[in-house]
Amino acid sequence: MHEGIPFNDVDYFALVDWTGRAMRNDKIGHIPKHLLPILERLNMKPDEWLPTVKHFSRRFSRCAGAVDHIRHWCQHQGNARVRGIGTSKRFYTEPVL
Repeated sequence: MHEGIPFNDVDYFALVDWTGRAMRNDKIGHIPKHLLPILERLNMKPDEWLPTVKHFSRRFSRCAGAVDHIRHWCQHQGNARVRGIGTSKRFYTEPVL
């Protein structure tokens, strides 16, 4: 638990998602009902979100993202390795085909 709202991370993300989907006359926009929650749309594991963000600069160096994107970037840059592959494997789920 962290100081502030007494929710665990997964419940907090659910609350933020629910709030974003609420339609009100005094609110400019909302998250459409047909969209999956943001972390699911991005294939990210909710329980890895906070630790990854808190320690971002220690877990990633010159690039961040899904494993295949990091590897593509490395190939494009001519780099054999870059910090972040292990974190990416923990953070992202396998894409749904």
